[in-house]
Amino acid sequence: MKRIIAMNDISCLGRCSLTVILPIISASGIECTILPTALLSNHTGGFEGYTFRDLTEEIPAIAEQWVRLHLNSDAIYCGYLASPAQAKTVRNAVKELKQNGTLIFVDPVMGDHGKLYKNFTPELIGAMEEMAMDADILVPNMTEAHQLLHWEYREGPYHREYLAKMLKEFEKKYPHARTVLTGVDISDTKIGCAFLKEEKEEIFVHRKLSGEYHGTGDIFASVLLAGIVNGLSLEKAVKVAGEFVADCIEATIQEENEEKYGIAFESCLDTLKERMGLRG
Repeated sequence: MKRIIAMNDISCLGRCSLTVILPIISASGIECTILPTALLSNHTGGFEGYTFRDLTEEIPAIAEQWVRLHLNSDAIYCGYLASPAQAKTVRNAVKELKQNGTLIFVDPVMGDHGKLYKNFTPELIGAMEEMAMDADILVPNMTEAHQLLHWEYREGPYHREYLAKMLKEFEKKYPHARTVLTGVDISDTKIGCAFLKEEKEEIFVHRKLSGEYHGTGDIFASVLLAGIVNGLSLEKAVKVAGEFVADCIEATIQEENEEKYGIAFESCLDTLKERMGLRG
């Protein structure tokens, strides 16, 4: 069985980070081995307050044990980082665990809607840039994309020319990575993703639905990576991931779930293998 190592935080309440990454990758027929970077009582949006524990000290020993066990992996998924020191620790762990052919997938979790999350200092942003340098696939949202390029944030809708310019800059700054821009605001009714295909911008557009839900980026990234590990092209995996997120939001609206609890993705999990063209 294929295996993905996922390095991200655990928010015990609210569907995001490892609480969606683990079930989605598993439902795609891939073993998901987790290495938590932080433990939170709940995610930081929509709830009043939260507890937080940085797990940096645990990471080296876990990675060393896995090396002793000769743990193989098809991909390593790196997400939220709690501090510059943790970023260094995670990069070292990735180097220890990476083997020939291991895909390094980086979701540079830093912020959304033009705003950074609370703990993101210039030093941590710089550390995330270094992490992005290690990526084979990089999946920033538009807030994170502007940060990684040191561009002043610009709100959407985004035109094709602007996205093409941004993607070409990513190709220059992060030449080892294929970059997929996520959460790209196209119009009042359209949202999508953009990436380069044969040096030309490719934009996959899907329907924009009402509401503001946490965890959509984690869901998209998990499906995208699982699709690639299962043999899909980047273009096909982007399409599957975008459609899956839209369907999950529709299911959440129909079930009348409170937005702060995240996307009700569970009812859609049984469709993942079929969406990826897999049997069973």
